[in-house]
Amino acid sequence: MMESSPQASKQIKTQAPVLSNVAVGDCVGCGRRARVYEARYLGRRAVVKVYSESQKMRCKKYLDQSAAEFEYARNTQFYENENLRPYSAEPLDKLTTADGDEVFVQEYIDAPSVAKFVGDLGYLPTQLFETARAVIEESERIGMDDLDTPANNVKVVDDGHGVKPVFFDFNLIPQRIAPPNPIVALLYRTGVRKPAHRDYRGLTRWLKLGLLRP
Repeated sequence: MMESSPQASKQIKTQAPVLSNVAVGDCVGCGRRARVYEARYLGRRAVVKVYSESQKMRCKKYLDQSAAEFEYARNTQFYENENLRPYSAEPLDKLTTADGDEVFVQEYIDAPSVAKFVGDLGYLPTQLFETARAVIEESERIGMDDLDTPANNVKVVDDGHGVKPVFFDFNLIPQRIAPPNPIVALLYRTGVRKPAHRDYRGLTRWLKLGLLRP
């Protein structure tokens, strides 16, 4: 589900969470905000996301929510929009581990990332790129932004009608809520930087992976 950075990969062999009704398997990815474990949930293939201490602290500071609550709510908002549902992993549950830690359970998307897909194919399909743009526009319309659109964080699925992007990483706190410095805060406050700025920037960077082709 999540592709590991070299720094984060040092933390992958962390003890899996213990959950009463979920069979948790190996860690399949680790990033700055969460570790991701394969799992079986109510007979379905799933993943369990366990959040870093820094992510939990930031969610509490900026949102007054747990990290699991935040991602579950964001994923649910996206998934319940009928125009966005085909492009979303399904949110399954928010649970508490034996240690009292809240985790998020999500549908497992068995597909390559955009980066791997384009790298293997040798070009960026126009349909994939334009569909992702339409997803960002619809998300913007309903007030969702910072979907974490870098090519390593979006999957590519062939649904029989062509390839489409599937979003699964909903734990990025919008930069307009948690700006990194006063200048960025001012840009958002004055409208110079739009809420979906980073979404479009991430999408544009897909073009560096390969030429657009039908």
